[in-house]
Amino acid sequence: MMKSKLTLSGAAGNNGSYKWLALALVRALLVILCVMTAVFFLIRIVPGDPAKMILGEYSTPEALKNMHHTLGLDLSLWDQFTRFVKLLFTQGDTGNSIIAGTSSRELIAERAPVTLLLIIIASGLAIITALLLATVAATHKDKLLDHLIRIIPAVTLGMPVFWVGILFILFFSVRLGWFPVGGIGEGWSGTLHSLVLPAVTIAFTDSYAGPLAACANAGGA
Repeated sequence: MMKSKLTLSGAAGNNGSYKWLALALVRALLVILCVMTAVFFLIRIVPGDPAKMILGEYSTPEALKNMHHTLGLDLSLWDQFTRFVKLLFTQGDTGNSIIAGTSSRELIAERAPVTLLLIIIASGLAIITALLLATVAATHKDKLLDHLIRIIPAVTLGMPVFWVGILFILFFSVRLGWFPVGGIGEGWSGTLHSLVLPAVTIAFTDSYAGPLAACANAGGA
């Protein structure tokens, strides 16, 4: 009897987890669709002609007309949107970059590995920092260090990541010269060296470190 109850309880828990995961995926998909739609129409509101940007200020009306047809800008706004969504979900086509003059999908694929590596490094630093802070707080419960560590999440979350990044660049890159101001170095060592400062910035601000430390400390309590 007890075994059957445990089985039913476990099955209910699994169903609840699957339901939560399904709802999370649906919410994520809805957010992506909303953001994609908003960005698409907001870009159309911004003044400027992409065709003129490509061809130059002194392009002829005929050349502009041909470029509008090539880019699909001669279609109605709704037709442009449906065409964009269809190409995106059927062919994975995200369009072409006006500045780079190549497929934006290729640009994304080219930069994705470095972005993923940055996320991994920043998350690792945040988790390690959170565990260290939580350990210190737990070993100094209700003492000065514990109270200071409890303040960290409020302080770090209130700091804009771009502002902290600028301060770090000015101090560690410009003044001390420890890290490059921007760009990616050559080889694995150069890449990792270039990502240290951005990863520390993300781990310090958006972190994850402060909230994780608070959660870990609360869990230990």
